[in-house]
Amino acid sequence: MEFTIKIYSNDIAVYRLSDLSGFFFPENCGFFNLSVTDDEISLMCDVERLSSGHIEWLDCKAISFSKNWSCLRVDGDLPFDIVGVIATLTSHIASIGISQFAICTHDRDYVLVPNTQRDKVITYLKTVGYQCADSDLV
Repeated sequence: MEFTIKIYSNDIAVYRLSDLSGFFFPENCGFFNLSVTDDEISLMCDVERLSSGHIEWLDCKAISFSKNWSCLRVDGDLPFDIVGVIATLTSHIASIGISQFAICTHDRDYVLVPNTQRDKVITYLKTVGYQCADSDLV
């Protein structure tokens, strides 16, 4: 079971935040994922599309951050009962020694890989049967 992988054109940043006080959701922000657990707040987003107010807020709340990630999206809506999509994709990427960050939403799966390894990942995924295409998604 292979899927087309869409590649976002903008860089993604991953933040660990101290708290959400003063947080406001951005409009038209492109890729934006907020995860809140009992001991961590993580934000993955396209910083290029955030307003200056959001950037200032992130600068105040960031405990740590890592920029320069590329986002790969499994194209198409994935039913909840489908098995192995993200496991297969991340196993392929791990097999060539690339660190990654997987995100699953209601309808789709995403994998973040370091920008410096993006071309290597895409080339390898093509050799194992994936179709990879630049995306108009930003």
